[in-house]
Parts: sequence; C-alpha cells; structure tokens
Amino acid sequence: MLKFGRMRMFIPYFFVFIMLSGLYTYYVSPVNEYLGFSFNLDIYRIFSSTLILFIFVLITPIDRNVRGFLLNIILSICIIPSLVLYSFADKPSYIAYCIWIACLVVYSVSALKFPRVRITKIGPTALMRLALLLTIGYIIVLAKFSGFANFNLNISRVYDFRDAAAESIPSFFAYISTVFSKIVIPIGIVISLMTRKYITTFLMIVSSILLFGFISHRGVLIYPFISAGIYIVLAKSPQFSRVLIVLMIIFLIGFIDAAMYFMVGAGSIWGWFVDIIVRRGLMLPALLDFNHIEFFWDNPRYYWSASRLTMGMIPSPYELPPANLIGKEFFQNPATSANTGFIGNGFAQAGFWGMIAYSICVGLVIAFLDAYGRYLGLPLVAAMLSVQMMTMFTGTDFLTMFLTHGMLASLVVLMVMGSPSERRQRKRPPITDPAPIMS
Repeated sequence: MLKFGRMRMFIPYFFVFIMLSGLYTYYVSPVNEYLGFSFNLDIYRIFSSTLILFIFVLITPIDRNVRGFLLNIILSICIIPSLVLYSFADKPSYIAYCIWIACLVVYSVSALKFPRVRITKIGPTALMRLALLLTIGYIIVLAKFSGFANFNLNISRVYDFRDAAAESIPSFFAYISTVFSKIVIPIGIVISLMTRKYITTFLMIVSSILLFGFISHRGVLIYPFISAGIYIVLAKSPQFSRVLIVLMIIFLIGFIDAAMYFMVGAGSIWGWFVDIIVRRGLMLPALLDFNHIEFFWDNPRYYWSASRLTMGMIPSPYELPPANLIGKEFFQNPATSANTGFIGNGFAQAGFWGMIAYSICVGLVIAFLDAYGRYLGLPLVAAMLSVQMMTMFTGTDFLTMFLTHGMLASLVVLMVMGSPSERRQRKRPPITDPAPIMS
C-alpha cells in the first residue's frame, strides 16, 4: 500500500517535470541562452530522466513528517531541475550522476533517528513577541543609519538601489538582515498564524516589506510569504501533493507571464515573475551545480581555504572565493556571485568526497529536524525552517548557512520551544471520572 501511494505521486511529479521543461524551452533558454541555458533536446535522455524521476519518487517518503516534506522539497527543487538540464541542455552525464548520488546520500542519512534535546522551555507566544520586538527594533535602527534616501519598494529596481543601500549601513548589517529575513520574521509569522494572532502576522509582514525597502533584496520580501504559505497549506492538509498543486499553479502563472513578456516586450512589468521564480529560483541553482562540478573536476579545490574556519592556515589556490570564481569563468564577470547549494559548494571545497561530506551533513540536519517535528508538529517546523533548508539546498555553502546565516540559531530555537500541544492541554479543564453508582 505504501509503495502504491508513492507510485501515485509519480503523476503530479511527472506533470511538474513536464511543465518545468516547457518553461525552460519556452522562456528560460530563449531569453537567457547567453547565461548557459542552451537548448539541445535529447529524446533518449528524456526517457532516462523519466525513469530516474520514477525511481526517486519511489524512494521518497510520503510520511507526514519533516523528513518526508524536506526530501520532497529536494526532489522538487534540486532533482527535477537537474533532470531538465540533463534532457534539454545536453549537460554532461557524469555531472548529473554526481548530483543524483549526492541526493541519494541525503536520503539515506536523513533516515537516522535522533533523540530530542531540550535546553530549556519557552512558550511559542513568548518567542513570537520576542521576534516582533526584535524586528521592529531592527527596522528603527536601519532607518536611523540609512534614512529614506535609498528606500525602494519597486521590486523591478532592486539593483538600482542595492549598492547604495549597502553603503549607507555598516557591513555586518548584511548578516543581521539575513538572519531577520530567514529566521526571525518567518518564526514570528508562523507562530502568529498558529496562535491566530493575526495582528502580529500583519505587523511582521509590514516589517518584511520595510526591510526589503531598506536593503533591496528580493528574498527579504519573498521568504516570509513562502513560510506563511507552507504553514497554511500543511495546517490544512499535511500532504505534499498539495504543495505540488501549488507549484503547478505557479508554473501556469509563469507561462502566462512569459507569454505577456513576449507580446509586450522587455522593459515592461511582464517577465519578472517567471524570471525570479523559474529562472532564478529553480533553474539557475541547478545550472550552477553543473558549473561548479565541471570546473572543479579538473582544477584545484579550495579545501575550505577561503573559509574563516581555517584562519588562513590553508593557502587558497585562487584569488577569488568560489562563487565569484565561477562567475568569472562562466559569466565573464568576477563581480557575479554565482552562489549555489551544498552539492556545488561541496565539490568546490574537496571534490567528490567534499560533496559527499556536505550531503551527509545535510542528511543529519534533516534527521535532527525530523526529531523536533514529531514534538512540535510538521506545519510549524517545516514552515519555520523551509526557507533556510531551501537556501542550504540551492543557495549557499553548508558551513556558511549553518554558522553565519542562522541555521545554528534556528536549531537552538527548536531546542527551547515548548510544544503547542502541551500549551493547549494546559488550557483544557481536567477530566474527572464520574462518581460511582451505588447499588
């Protein structure tokens, strides 16, 4: 019965693969071929990709827990985009095999069972209020440092304001802003939705919009809505098929947006949705994984020489960090920060075995989160951590995400958060047995 349920999931996943392939063919490749999104259709690879997709769907758990949810995320945003590039862009087979092996390692390691560790216990409502106060305080500090000279709410003009906004505030604020956009604000929004404190939800969303205006990073605006959407969907039905339906609706909107872009032309508002969600959010990280593995297959690796953890004791073979080096080699611009996730970064650090090491670490994080999901509930943990996990999958180095982008802090939050079910039980009146009937 379980295998039949997994096989049934193949149908929506196959539709996701077909729709993403269509968007790649219709929009991503024609508009962005200069970035490396070439088009070279291979019928045999489409058949083999369908078989690989079927195998991954068969081994992807459909259990209503955090591990099952996150592995379905990996299948959606890592494996399927790699299959599209493998089938439609003629990417090397050996690189595709590396990507799929790394994902298999994550699948295997994440099945480990961890005990839950508790540091102390703080109620969800207290954490929500703390998140709100910290966010409001940070917005006030940003307004004091930068003023409103570079304040921008036009999502299509972020690059016009980003550099000036960054220069108007201290450099370490970039790290603080990342923590707020990926941790503090999502936590506040998710807990406020869970506790039905909708005024707090509104204030956190407004804070997210204001933070976007000050620093001009689209992710700051998008991440909280992703967290809120995931919580709402999972709270109603903890089935990943609902998420796939939402993803297919997003792709349908992408087709409409791309069609209007071709009808109206560049320079209009049309095209930004499909560009951000499909090209930037899904296809570019997959392309950068291929680029990282291709370059570092025959060239020297970093062995974490560019990381602060090695404190300069390991000499770097390059003058640029990995992301900028890939930007120079593949996009002819060393200022381009070609960030990708654990697969490409792991290979850049130590080749195949570095990629495997990062995959093991990602699997361990998922297993850890799964332990807390059994205590705090799937909707809460998945919504709180999904943005960070998706960034780990596709957007940044594992150690960078874990240490400086707040993943470690999020794990600490889980270890101190009290269970919402315990809170509800304390509010219920005790059930007393009825008095015995005397005969």
